[in-house]
Amino acid sequence: MIFLDFETCGLHGFAVLLQWSEDRGPIHLHNIWYKPIRETLELIEKIVAHPGGVCGFNLAFDWFHLCKAYNVLSQFPDLDERPIDHIDEIAELEMAGRDGPCLKPVQALDLMLHARQGPYQ
Repeated sequence: MIFLDFETCGLHGFAVLLQWSEDRGPIHLHNIWYKPIRETLELIEKIVAHPGGVCGFNLAFDWFHLCKAYNVLSQFPDLDERPIDHIDEIAELEMAGRDGPCLKPVQALDLMLHARQGPYQ
């Protein structure tokens, strides 16, 4: 299972940092703006296809940003570039990124929704 969490610039701003861990492994910090676009896209594809699924707290928020980042970055013509070097171009691609592919995990567990099913809710 992949455990993930996004840090963003505001509620609807672009993702800045992806924190993730596979099973009980180490926590990885993936700085989206300073990594080549290709690395971010490959990581997102790995997360989506992981046979154990994904887990997060308020997963709807994190999945929205995962899809948004994938759809925006996949439009960029040079996947070896870093987004930080092309801020204006990335911003222009954001609107067209709304019509990109729908990414669906193999399985998903939203801990916020699961916790609401307990006796204290």
